[in-house]
Amino acid sequence: MEPAKTGSIVNISSIGGVFGSAGISYSAAKSAMLGMTKNIAIQFANKGIRCNAVCPGPTPTELNAPEKIATFDAEFGPQCHKHMNMSLPETTVEEQASAILFFASDESKGITGQVLIVDNGITL
Repeated sequence: MEPAKTGSIVNISSIGGVFGSAGISYSAAKSAMLGMTKNIAIQFANKGIRCNAVCPGPTPTELNAPEKIATFDAEFGPQCHKHMNMSLPETTVEEQASAILFFASDESKGITGQVLIVDNGITL
């Protein structure tokens, strides 16, 4: 990317990294990803390389299946849900992919160091 003086890095974090609404290790790792995103954006902005992050909300995956959710911390989940509108739909992988594609494309050429939450408004 440096020789070409152009490029786009898109990191995938999570609303857990923004709001701390996941397990402590997961939230810490995803928060670190956001710090790394901003640091890379600062370091490479003058070289034409952009770096942004997409933070998906709840997604219909095997991890979110009812039998898996039952194994999560029984007290932590309800505490997190007090800060979220869980009546809204989960985001689809296609919706998340569209956000990633936007950051990867020239349509976002003037954007770097930003975080885009894709969660259908669950965390508003």
